[in-house]
Amino acid sequence: MLFIFTLVVQLVLGIVPGFLLLVSSGISASLSFCLSIPISLSVYSVLGTVFSMLGIYGSAPILAGTALAVALITIGNFAKSNTRNINMIKSCHRANSLNNHSKRVHSKPIHLPIATLALSVSFALFIFFNTYYLTIGSMDSFVQYDDNATHLAMIESESQLGNYSTLKPAYNLPNDPNAISETAYYPSGFHTIPALSCTLTGANAAISENASAILYTCIAFPLGITSLVYLSSGKNSLAAAATIPMSLASVAFPLRMLTVHAPFPNIAGFSLIPQFCIAFILTFDLHEPSRRKFMVPLALIMLSVGFVHPNALIFGCVYVFPYFLLNYIPQLIKLVSARRTIEHPIVLRTILQLASIAFACLLWLILNKSSFMKDVVTFLWAWSESLPNALADIASGALLLGKAQYAFGLLTIVGAIACCTNKKTAWQTLSYAIISVIYLGTAIGEDTLKSLLAGFWYTDPERLAAMLAITMIPLASFGLYCTARALLTILDKFQHKLMKQQTCYRRSKAISIVLIILIFIFAFINFRPLVGNSDMKATTAWAQNYYDLRNSTIQEQPNPYTHSERLFVKRVSDYIGNDLILNHPYDGSTFAYSVDGLNAYYPYRPSQNDSDTSKAIRTNLKNYTTDPNVQNAIRAIGAKWVLILDKSEFQPSADGKAYVSPNLSYAIDDWKGFENIGSDTPGFELVLQEGSCSLYRISSN
Repeated sequence: MLFIFTLVVQLVLGIVPGFLLLVSSGISASLSFCLSIPISLSVYSVLGTVFSMLGIYGSAPILAGTALAVALITIGNFAKSNTRNINMIKSCHRANSLNNHSKRVHSKPIHLPIATLALSVSFALFIFFNTYYLTIGSMDSFVQYDDNATHLAMIESESQLGNYSTLKPAYNLPNDPNAISETAYYPSGFHTIPALSCTLTGANAAISENASAILYTCIAFPLGITSLVYLSSGKNSLAAAATIPMSLASVAFPLRMLTVHAPFPNIAGFSLIPQFCIAFILTFDLHEPSRRKFMVPLALIMLSVGFVHPNALIFGCVYVFPYFLLNYIPQLIKLVSARRTIEHPIVLRTILQLASIAFACLLWLILNKSSFMKDVVTFLWAWSESLPNALADIASGALLLGKAQYAFGLLTIVGAIACCTNKKTAWQTLSYAIISVIYLGTAIGEDTLKSLLAGFWYTDPERLAAMLAITMIPLASFGLYCTARALLTILDKFQHKLMKQQTCYRRSKAISIVLIILIFIFAFINFRPLVGNSDMKATTAWAQNYYDLRNSTIQEQPNPYTHSERLFVKRVSDYIGNDLILNHPYDGSTFAYSVDGLNAYYPYRPSQNDSDTSKAIRTNLKNYTTDPNVQNAIRAIGAKWVLILDKSEFQPSADGKAYVSPNLSYAIDDWKGFENIGSDTPGFELVLQEGSCSLYRISSN
């Protein structure tokens, strides 16, 4: 029940502020609902950062500030709208042309197919429950990888400290003389809603994180994909219906990213890409009368996606760039031509398109070489594939996992071909082609090419596969819709007069029936086996994902935080209460902090510029009785206890400078203060012990 309560709280936090702001600005309720989550996130991100700069911390201020800001803006928008309507009516009465003027002033709101949106979300929830929840066992389970250790610790620390800055988050408040981390930039927009829900519900970080996985991957992403296909297809409700089984159809995204390392900022950012595309299209569609209404939402969505993770925003820009080239520029030339004579419109259009490409390439190079992105683009993932294998993986839908999803891959190809024949949708095929080139170039290229093409995404094959999957999903939806139409045409040839002399309504109904049948067939083929088994391996893409997910969340060796360690930590918490305890975060106690509420001094890895207090403790704690610096450090923070958990899963690295495990690793010199502390170490009194887990009391000095 706590998980359900937490999920409901996150839905309210994620949807209500953005929905109110958008509806009050004149956008339809259905479209406002679709775009609400990134809009809400932008409000939290901006207010959290501003409050942090002002030295205002806590969950209450950001919640109150959000409520006040949304209320004032919403009331102001409604008041402005009412004033405008009153003035318009008075003006129309004076001109005695109310009806004509109303038609001229008012643009028809953009409504989305609500039933289709509901079915898309429902199907995504069904797949998520069967492929994720049933595999991990419970919603307080968590992926025990390095990335996720960071995110869990960040969620917990934001909830405890109330520092919701999206520019300079940290495990401690700014100007703390005993800080373990400096306040430096880190993409933390994702952590705000889970952290707020921790405060409001009392849930731990793991429960809140899993609830946010549903918020982004099962609510925001299906809503966005379905709406994107609907709008980009010219408001074709049947094409939108084809997305019902598609939002989670590719193992590569989002479920694979939840399984491997769980880089939640990227998962959340990528899940909001369809909303970014929708806002971009509606803003840059010169045929859309209400396009000006979407300029501010587009800016806010860009802001929120950038705060969640900058590389998600870069991906979004790459995704919509073909729309700018193939749709906006031709519309602009046509609009200008209607007002003034242009001798060679095709030549001008081509020049503008080439200039846009050149500018985009120049901007790419500038960002790639900038100091801001230096640490990211120079990170090289050890991954390569041959060109034939990489092409086969793309065509078959296997992507990085290497397990073919033939139905998904084939429908993507059909959809890509079909989109090429339509001016409105051709841009989606070009987007797919561009991301495919980035994926292929990174797979087969040398380090320099990898860094240039995919450096913004750490040259990480998992992220690249996810990006490719996101571009494939709308195409596969179009492919499924076109297949239904083609089958109906074939049936028409064999069953003479089946569709002839029928109304458009009946033909649409017939396509709907064929489409429903194809949806069930596709789901049966694509999602096998639907329920996971942790003993499965290498049979299908889904089976492989079940196997990997179970191994990354199970609380047994070689994972760093086992069930027996959790039980020991509970004993420790009962014994010491909320006293501050010194810990070695890599032995699993980072999860004791974020999941089990232990008041640990080190939530996770300290920054390079941690305080002298932190450095003294982690490098020389074992010499407590003889080192005045350590004594002063412990006295300064008021620590009385030391926790040591099992580290048997760690082995020395080849160069002997680090300890490595399947999930975590750390430099030996950085944590030598915790090595070899035992009951015979002067200054430490053994209080509790169970196997390799120990609790020590620090002797008074």
